[in-house]
Amino acid sequence: NYQASYRPLVEYARRHDLPVVAANAPADVVRCVGRQGPGYLNTLPQHQRDALPEHPFPDMAGYRGRFMATMTDSDHGEPSAEGKRRLENTFQAQLLRDSTMADQILDALQAHPNHQVLMITGTFHSENRQGLVAILEQRAPELEVRVLTPTMPALGEQSEADPDIVAGDYRYELWPMPVQYRDEDREAAAMMERFSKARSLNCD
Repeated sequence: NYQASYRPLVEYARRHDLPVVAANAPADVVRCVGRQGPGYLNTLPQHQRDALPEHPFPDMAGYRGRFMATMTDSDHGEPSAEGKRRLENTFQAQLLRDSTMADQILDALQAHPNHQVLMITGTFHSENRQGLVAILEQRAPELEVRVLTPTMPALGEQSEADPDIVAGDYRYELWPMPVQYRDEDREAAAMMERFSKARSLNCD
């Protein structure tokens, strides 16, 4: 969702001569790991494998548990063996994303000493200091890492007592979209258009 979510930040950085780093792992590689599992990396040409983290799938028990709980629909009972395999592959793809982002942040700090890095990512990657944050702290314990969690309380409500937002070191409140500008049908249509443009993928 570049145009709505990232372009304003990129344009701000461009106007102020701030370096921008694209930190994601290659989308096709992530999707193929999600389909075939970690062994997919062994099928890549060496130059592609060299561009990925040396240790792309770190062991993170607490993160795994939260991921599985989030992805599993408790109303449908225990997933099948095939469902568990797919879930495990999806989790490994998530670790590949987090590991690659961590590598890119450390590379950026090396290329731009004395800079701060502001990493914009989905909250699941950093909440409870898991995922990306935990990997950064493993690889560079000397780094000072702070997690900023966005919140959007309903108009006129306070969100300080909400335990769901106690997931970072700081939180910042976003103004809710005014009711007259909300259009759920248009939002759903835009999401469908985005997903319909996804190209077919060959992991062989």
